[in-house]
Amino acid sequence: MASVDLPTCESPVLNAISDAFSRRSKAINHKSSSRSVTRTVEHDGTERLDIDVRTFAVCNIRLSVWNTNQMWFRACESNSPRQGGWKSVVAFHGDIARLEPATIIELLEESMILAHSSEPIALLEEFRQLWSEVQPYDQTCRGSE
Repeated sequence: MASVDLPTCESPVLNAISDAFSRRSKAINHKSSSRSVTRTVEHDGTERLDIDVRTFAVCNIRLSVWNTNQMWFRACESNSPRQGGWKSVVAFHGDIARLEPATIIELLEESMILAHSSEPIALLEEFRQLWSEVQPYDQTCRGSE
């Protein structure tokens, strides 16, 4: 499995998260079919780090973290190619200021496992509990019925 090229960020917080991802990359590689880490500078100068992981069970997870200590998390499971779209989606925002970078990556890894263990409607509550330290808000949960 190829290693992920990690971007260099201007923000010390985002660099620390990228470094924490690098230290756990071997374990994350064993739990995922693809992964990427990208840096974006938005039009207002805000810097963002996006970590995208696709698990072997066809769940796409994105963790976006801004240099303002805000985060957005999304886990979605694909429908069959014939149906298209998403079978289920769970998403929320939060504040990472109280978390160490290594803890953020540990939560990402735990989310990869959790994404396959519950029904879509139960996932929102389980992800909220897992990520409770970020005080999730603006939560979304959609599942096929």
